[in-house]
Parts: sequence; structure tokens; C-alpha cells
Amino acid sequence: MLIAFNLLSFQVGWFTSILGAAKDMFWLGPLMVLMLFAVHLKLHGNVVREVTLGLTIMIIGFATDTLLTVLGIYTPKTFLFPTPYSPPWLILMWLNFSTLFNVSIRWLRSRHLLAAVLGGIGGALAYYGGGALGAMEFNQPLYRNILITALVWAGLTPFFFILSGFIEKKLKENQS
Repeated sequence: MLIAFNLLSFQVGWFTSILGAAKDMFWLGPLMVLMLFAVHLKLHGNVVREVTLGLTIMIIGFATDTLLTVLGIYTPKTFLFPTPYSPPWLILMWLNFSTLFNVSIRWLRSRHLLAAVLGGIGGALAYYGGGALGAMEFNQPLYRNILITALVWAGLTPFFFILSGFIEKKLKENQS
């Protein structure tokens, strides 16, 4: 039941963020993601680990999206921060993504190659979907920029599993 709720809340956060940005309701996604993250923390129990992982992934995500915007891969709809900086609605989507690592996709933790393949496909499709729904625009040539996005996500996804394991290990060491 927890896994199904985790997947559903992730999708709700994703769609709310994308559609909110597409309709210039930039506050909608971050508000929904923060509410869902609060529920995640209540259900999950290990607040310090989840907050640490979430904040770390948000920082990495901010840097990643900003870099890919600077490189001309895609351009998200801006809000609060000037281009090329990643907007808050996109930054909070990384927090939303962080909720999956210790719940619904935890089974991928030691399967780095599979995590890379699925991360590359899922990440590219998520960004392409965000573009199709109007929250961002992929620059040309489209096939090259989708491929670059897939490669970035193929690297980040297993890295986030390693990061999650590292955070969990450090917190256990500090409790001893």
C-alpha cells in the first residue's frame, strides 16, 4: 500500500508541477509537492534521512537543470529566478523525485545498470512530456537534446541510489 501511495503521490506532484507551470500557476506545483512531501515524511518515519536526501537531490537538480539550460538543451518556463537558473517549480520536482528512492524504486538500489537504463528512459520521457504539456521547450535538434537528457538521467539515477545508501550509512554511524 505504501508503494502504491508513493507512486501515486509522485505522479500527482509531477502533473501538478508541470500543468501549473504550463498554465502560469507556478505556485501550484511547489505547494502540492511540499504537502505530499510532508505526508511522505509522516508515513516514512525516517525524517532526517528523507529530508537530507531530498535537499541534496534538490541542490543537484538545480545545478543540473541550470547547466542544461545554459547549454541550450531545454528552456523551462521561468518564475522568480531569471534564465538560465532553474525555477522553483522545477527544483521542487527534484524533491518529489527523491521520495521514490527509499520506497517504490528501492528495489533498484543495488541494480545500477538497470537504474541507469530506467532513469535515462524515464527522465527523458518526463522532460519530453513536460515540454509537450507546455512547461518547457526543448531546443533543436530535438533528438540530440532528448538523448543528452537521457544520458544525464542515466548517470544521475544510480548516483542518487549511491547517495541514498551513503546518507543512510552515515546516519546509522552517527546513531551508534
